[in-house]
Amino acid sequence: MSAAKQPKVWILLADGEHARVVEPSAREGQFHTVHVLHGPGTQAQHGGASRSDPHAAAKKHYAESIARELDRHAQAREFDQLTIVAPPHALHDLREALG
Repeated sequence: MSAAKQPKVWILLADGEHARVVEPSAREGQFHTVHVLHGPGTQAQHGGASRSDPHAAAKKHYAESIARELDRHAQAREFDQLTIVAPPHALHDLREALG
């Protein structure tokens, strides 16, 4: 009987301003950082962003940039499974933006 290849699991830890990807290490119960994902920053106002709440618009734009980066890694087949850990507002924006 041959051993099945373990899937490469990435875990995205994100909020509206920070994100990093970790994966389980060889030592049980431990993780190591694979990527620190940097969005475009929260200072800029972008087209289509709500002028009434620029902070919320910046967080949404950040989630969209993180999603684009994750999509690139997925297309490169750098992971097999992705788990997202984020507060509800960030999770909503990320899920809408992921390809």
